Amino acid sequence: MLAVVLCIPAIVNASHLVQFIVGDEVNNCTANDDSLFPAYEIPSGYVDNEHADFYGWFKDEYYQVQFDFENERINEDTRLYGKWLTKEEPVYTLVYDFNGGTKMGLNKWTVKSVGFVPMYNEDTLINGTKENEPVVIPPAGMKLVAFEVDGVRKDLGTGVEVNHNMTITYIWGSAISGGNSTIVDTTQTVNKINVLGVVAPVAGQTPDVSTITTDTEGVTISKATWIKESENKVLTSTDTFEAHQKYVLVLETLPKAYYVFAKEIGESNITVNEKYLKAEFIEERPELRLYYEAAEAVSSESWVIRQTAAGKTDVTIEWIGNENADGYLVQVKSGKKWKTVATITKNTTTSKKIKKLKAGKKYTYQVLAYVNVKKVVKKKTKTVKEPVGALGSVVAMTKPNTPKAVIKGGAHDYVKVSYKKKVGGAAYYVLSRSTEKKGTYTEIAQFTGTYTDTDVKTGTTYYYKVKACNANGFCSGNSGTVSKKPSLGKLSIKVKSPESGKVLITPTKTVSGEDGYVIEYSTKSNKGFKEIANLDVYTKEYLQESTEEKKLTGKKTYWYRARAYKVVDGKPVYGAWSKTQKVTVKK
Repeated sequence: MLAVVLCIPAIVNASHLVQFIVGDEVNNCTANDDSLFPAYEIPSGYVDNEHADFYGWFKDEYYQVQFDFENERINEDTRLYGKWLTKEEPVYTLVYDFNGGTKMGLNKWTVKSVGFVPMYNEDTLINGTKENEPVVIPPAGMKLVAFEVDGVRKDLGTGVEVNHNMTITYIWGSAISGGNSTIVDTTQTVNKINVLGVVAPVAGQTPDVSTITTDTEGVTISKATWIKESENKVLTSTDTFEAHQKYVLVLETLPKAYYVFAKEIGESNITVNEKYLKAEFIEERPELRLYYEAAEAVSSESWVIRQTAAGKTDVTIEWIGNENADGYLVQVKSGKKWKTVATITKNTTTSKKIKKLKAGKKYTYQVLAYVNVKKVVKKKTKTVKEPVGALGSVVAMTKPNTPKAVIKGGAHDYVKVSYKKKVGGAAYYVLSRSTEKKGTYTEIAQFTGTYTDTDVKTGTTYYYKVKACNANGFCSGNSGTVSKKPSLGKLSIKVKSPESGKVLITPTKTVSGEDGYVIEYSTKSNKGFKEIANLDVYTKEYLQESTEEKKLTGKKTYWYRARAYKVVDGKPVYGAWSKTQKVTVKK
């Protein structure tokens, strides 16, 4: 790492000025055109900061692009900004590999600074009587005989110095033979999982996990749970799947003795009897997650009837016709009775649009096939429509009314979107987003309640629309547009004059996500502000001293304000200004 640069004696007729800036201090140097700048040790007394380490020189005041002294040549007047990092105790991570043992708690800890970790004896470590040590059940017939630290064996009762991230592996030996005489590693790794008995979700069906199992050697499925993804709701035996909704099947897996899961099981190594959208294996739990979308219900009747379209005040149903029928009667259920709402006189017509309905409502329809039969009624022959059987029934739904989208809140890294009130007949809502109000909107989520959009950039305005959908998957139109710009919060500062010609500015409230902040001052309360400092997030206070350019006159009042910024795509995005604070400089 390059130290601070000390200027050599001024070059006669130099082409360019090179300024090295650290805080308020500027060191002016000169350089010839197209030349490399020489680097020297930091001069005594130039910069001395016992609370921070010098990081390097950067070409911008936001410390995004570091200057390369070995390869970059000076071709113009140049400003370089020195960056400092606050000194902090290092933090190291210890990961315990139980190597076939069964963990009863976490297997990862963080250790501040350089420490010393003893390799405890078998009883204390396994029973977990030592603070911050894992509780582990040995594999059957085995006992703890040693550890490996980063591949190097450590005997029980010894220790290891923690000065880097490390992995501590349990070594098991035979409990019958005494264990210590021979190290026995009977562990086998599970690289593939095959799941059987999964029943994929179908609308109207109840979740069933009783048949789920696996034939993978060394693996058992200890628990299976269906979760409705949009609500993160665990389904019970009283719930039913809804068409087009997303569901997750969570399988908690457990290796038997002598087996451990591979560090990563890819999707190609997961086989399931029912096709899924995607699969995830979480080794730390361990847990297998299978993602599904519920299919529409398929009638088990020989005749099928279904809904094919919907409007706010109409539905369209269709059915498989009966070639022996003369026509069909379309009936709607009213209470316990059926009422005919349409008569179809051609047996080749197998669909009907039913109008004058209410938005967001359910209607149950059935279709009866009929034949024309001639009957004598009061000595007159009439043709009567004689039903010969029901083709089936269906629950049809009109589209819900359009919801009203609302913004529920946000910060620099998220936006919360919802709807003003629930819409009748809505089973879920679909959220669409664009970065232009009249641009192209993309569906990003199905949800109920409130959705938190975390795929955002600070300073970019996002536009949202919401539509409501019923359980059959028919949706309203999109709502009007609402917008939100993820932004940094507002800083709070306090100012005081500790002595003549000096003002100390201290942030009293920091802002989440900030990379730094700028400070301005003025001789007036509401105008004429000038920037006096651009500080990184590690700087906890700033002392302004009177200079010829920025004077601080005794017994005179000055006003100060500050705002945070975050660097996005190489440019600063600013938050709101803090409340202005005033101070009278000491004489």
